[in-house]
Amino acid sequence: MRVPESLQKIIASRLIVSLTGGILSFYILGLTLATLLFEGVLVHRYWITSEYCKLAFMFLSIYGIYGGLSGLAVYFIYWILSKVFGRVLSRYYQLVLSYLLVSLPLEYYVYWHFFASDGEINFLTTSIHAMFFALIVFLPIFSSIIRDSVSLLMWFGQHKTLRLALMAISFLSLMAGSYWVLSPLGGGPDYVPVEADLPGKVVIFGFDGATWDLMQPLLDGGKLPNIQKLMDSGVYGNFTSIKYNDVYMSPVVWTSIFTGKVPEKHGITDYILFVLDDTLLSAHGTPPTSSFRRTKALWNILSDHDVSVGFVGLWSTWPAERVKGFMVSDHMAYLPWHVGDGPAIGGLTYPASLHAELSGFVRTPADVGEDLLSRFISNESLSRLSSEDSTDLYHTSYLNRLKLSLAVDNTYIDSARYIKKEYDPDVLYIYMEGSDIVEHFFWGFKEPEKYPEYNITAEELKAYAGIVDDYYVYYDGIIGEFMQGASPDTTFIILSDHGLKLVEPNDQTAEIGYFADHSGEGVLIMSGPRFRRDERFASATVLDFTPTFLHSIGLPGANDMDGRILWEVFTDDYQGSGDEDIGTYDAGFEREFVETPIGSDVEDRLRELGYLK
Repeated sequence: MRVPESLQKIIASRLIVSLTGGILSFYILGLTLATLLFEGVLVHRYWITSEYCKLAFMFLSIYGIYGGLSGLAVYFIYWILSKVFGRVLSRYYQLVLSYLLVSLPLEYYVYWHFFASDGEINFLTTSIHAMFFALIVFLPIFSSIIRDSVSLLMWFGQHKTLRLALMAISFLSLMAGSYWVLSPLGGGPDYVPVEADLPGKVVIFGFDGATWDLMQPLLDGGKLPNIQKLMDSGVYGNFTSIKYNDVYMSPVVWTSIFTGKVPEKHGITDYILFVLDDTLLSAHGTPPTSSFRRTKALWNILSDHDVSVGFVGLWSTWPAERVKGFMVSDHMAYLPWHVGDGPAIGGLTYPASLHAELSGFVRTPADVGEDLLSRFISNESLSRLSSEDSTDLYHTSYLNRLKLSLAVDNTYIDSARYIKKEYDPDVLYIYMEGSDIVEHFFWGFKEPEKYPEYNITAEELKAYAGIVDDYYVYYDGIIGEFMQGASPDTTFIILSDHGLKLVEPNDQTAEIGYFADHSGEGVLIMSGPRFRRDERFASATVLDFTPTFLHSIGLPGANDMDGRILWEVFTDDYQGSGDEDIGTYDAGFEREFVETPIGSDVEDRLRELGYLK
């Protein structure tokens, strides 16, 4: 048996001989084509289940694009070094030096292009990172090994037994890979569609940032009678949120609530996500849209099962998706402030005709008049505070922040009222953001002694000390409106994506008047004919809502959901969908990427609310 010459090279460690030939033939061509292929297939066809992987492929694409030019530069520099230092440096060190001379400026460009605005990257860390990537010099070595391995496989192919073994391994690998790619995610039994079994209509109130720390004293004082009725006739308890990158973020958590999946699976992982430019040479940040979501949400699943829906105002729902019913995207309330009389932007609602029906309900802060403000601030204080005005986002007055909360909430609440009255979908969801905003910026007025740095005036204290409590009372009244006249079989749900807690004052919080930040314990209340009465459940997470809700209407959970069915919240006689989950609801789910045209304006709003620095 004769060992191939290429294998002898490997054994003898004489790979340096073929290094220069391997650079152009393997590294440049292979890295460029492979990274672009992976980026195209995985990102645009299958997407990627991790934000870190997406960033990795983004950088790989950049290295791939520049691979040809940098590889040629390396080869040219190597040729010069071989002429100048051929007798002093070995070929290997000439090659390493060539890579360093090319990779260092390339790394400076890439790092400063992406991260200079953060102010966290300095020349030292960039140099260290560049030197680390200079180790890419070993890729041609591996390419040479792969090339020589091909020769080895050809040598194996000359022997019948080895050839049959390789064919068997290849066939089994192909079958296993095909099954992994084509089979439904999560495994489980094949899904036989069943009809949903709703006991009646469902109304869901999404209180952003609601917390028992503020609600419970009001409940004890009898100030939230409608919420108390739902608790007396249902189940309630802590609704534990989830962090991503060690932060509770509303678009991330709300998407987890309505998919039952962790951020790595559903794809909404931050207030701002990075996407490649069309040239693939750089990237930019953009607020996530519905097209970033890589899995079906509750409204998609319900529509697939002939359940009509009306989802109003939820984060990351623009452009509005096709559903059985109605979608009012998160851009509906904010768009008029940003584009004014500019070009029309589609996708605000589904169907598109709904936009015209709801346009009269859209309010800006300027539309919030004294009749509504007087529910929170006395007329005397209001007349004095109305002189406050600022266009500087970081110094927006407290009064304007209250107007912001009321404008957004009333846009969505009035839209939901209209949809309920005119179309009465089976499941109606109303997003109410104001609770989060007023807690961030007004909670501290309840305990001003903790915030001497804020220089709170007596007039501000008189005007704003009751805002947070009054806002919950305001919400309770809205709930009462929807409860009035509802049939006994109607299910009412109140949930929040996270709680809030007071923060320690510092220069940054004082600058924007920020009193509270997100915490892990939110609120969940569920009242309806299939839920137990007046019972506090032990624990629940935001991932549990969708599988639990599906079970409540006779649909199974899915194995690829990360939450569990809260069996303990249901009455003893309700069996629901049984205890067998399906593999996934996502079969055939595809997305078409769409980037928001008002990204910079959305970023300004997030920055004003303290979510971005």
